[in-house]
Amino acid sequence: MSNHSRRQFLAAGAGAVCASRVIGGTGVLCGREPERLRSSTLSRDPLGDVLDYARSFVTFVVSDQFNFARLQIDARCILLDKQGKVQEIFYRYASCKSEATHAEKDLFQNPNFDFSGVFSPEHYVIFRVRAPHSGVYDQRGKVKDFFDDVLFDLRYELSPEVLATQPAIVKATRNAETLVGRTEITDKASGRRAVLEYPIKTMNVNLKRQIYQVDTGPLAFPDFAAKTDRPIDMIQLAFVAFNRPDESYFAVQRLTPLAKQDGTATAIYHYSDTFHLPAKNTIYAAR
Repeated sequence: MSNHSRRQFLAAGAGAVCASRVIGGTGVLCGREPERLRSSTLSRDPLGDVLDYARSFVTFVVSDQFNFARLQIDARCILLDKQGKVQEIFYRYASCKSEATHAEKDLFQNPNFDFSGVFSPEHYVIFRVRAPHSGVYDQRGKVKDFFDDVLFDLRYELSPEVLATQPAIVKATRNAETLVGRTEITDKASGRRAVLEYPIKTMNVNLKRQIYQVDTGPLAFPDFAAKTDRPIDMIQLAFVAFNRPDESYFAVQRLTPLAKQDGTATAIYHYSDTFHLPAKNTIYAAR
């Protein structure tokens, strides 16, 4: 993906009720049909629904509709204030590589970099990871100042079931069921909470001991220690690992110094900042 000049914001959003009515000129349906709502109003309960990640997408439109980039949603972060009210929902989309979009040849840029990011209905961040690090890593702002349009096509699991015991988690893993995780963390200083939801792409189990360990990502992770009034400025990329319901370990992508063989210094962005936090971990089977 390449940079584009700022364009007028037309619409963006997520959330819909379970009905076949038309909202904002777009049909909204339930279940396996996509939910596309061009409004920032949240009319579904984001904590009561589990996203179907294999079938949910965000699409951004740039440069007089020169390109519609459909990106698979890979995780979401539901940010709550201290009263439990939803402040903002962030959708992390899958990575790709920098490209010359719709070119006749030489489709990958050289030097290349990893391109990924996060959208909410109102804000965005784009992460560009180069090796070694050079240029801008994170570009953040308002959707309306940079994109022609952003659409969320969201589908939800019809009957997600909480796996309440370790044997149930092990059994669902061995049965090759689709698993979705939720990790809830709380900022003690402000009372804000975040519910991180994600497909579990890597799961470890021990059949003899009937235990499990999740290791998956990247997620949209809120850095509550960031000194900012704008939630999008807290969002970082992170992996999560856990093997119990009350604690999670995180590896956050940070600028990481390296030393070359000739003694000169350089740096790359890497998942080098590791720590653990109290958390409420829940695993769902999509059935």
